Amino acid sequence: MRLNPHVWIISAVLTVSLMACGENAFTPEELYGDYDSSVVLIETDEGFGTGIVIREGQYNLTAAHVVEGSQIVTVRHASRRATTARVFSGNEDSDVALLKVTGTISLKKYPALANTFPSVGSSVTVIGYPMHPHPPSSLSQGVVSKVLPIGGWRHIELDAAVNPGNSGGPLFSEEREIIGMVVRGIIDQQGLNYAISSVDIITELEQMIENPAYAAKKPTPSPSVYSPPTATPRPRAIATPTPTPWLGTGGAHIYFGATDQPESRT
Repeated sequence: MRLNPHVWIISAVLTVSLMACGENAFTPEELYGDYDSSVVLIETDEGFGTGIVIREGQYNLTAAHVVEGSQIVTVRHASRRATTARVFSGNEDSDVALLKVTGTISLKKYPALANTFPSVGSSVTVIGYPMHPHPPSSLSQGVVSKVLPIGGWRHIELDAAVNPGNSGGPLFSEEREIIGMVVRGIIDQQGLNYAISSVDIITELEQMIENPAYAAKKPTPSPSVYSPPTATPRPRAIATPTPTPWLGTGGAHIYFGATDQPESRT
């Protein structure tokens, strides 16, 4: 029996393609195992959030509202070991803050910030400390719904599960790069959560490291009612934190921080 050479060629190409896909693919367990240690718990006197170890362990990236009003914070590792960090610079408009760590956080692998935007429909992974300020961290997965501007910065809309405490945590792409940092979500809506794009984060970090007193020019916002976000408070024995609303055009939003008293919303 003679084999059709065209069939053989197609089969060979398909085999090579599948092998290549297998080499690039990863499981959630593998991603978590490689990068959980780069995701830290940020603790302040007011509450807590999530942070990301960057620049060879010298700095932590987090959301500005997580460390608002703080100068020195506690950084807790997955191993529960704690160190301190100084709020080096921050921009409340982009909600990006940079922390300078006391010493260096040494890791086997440091995550890379992507300089591209994700494709709609691509898979994403969130690692962080939702609701409870204690290691280990939590992992959730979802897909990119779209990329859109919010307040002058590009944000990624995603449907992965995120909650108060996830603020400042990484959004990983299928290529294991950080494509965003979790900052906010929609009240009473499942699957409408947002991360500021790593493309804009890179620009912010360059400005902050060059000039710690940097504060970007405030963009002209769309008409909205703004309620400042706060860090997620430490949970009490019974009470559950109530999300802080961010009231804006098109719906009520929350930053993934919380306050004890709920505010009115439209």
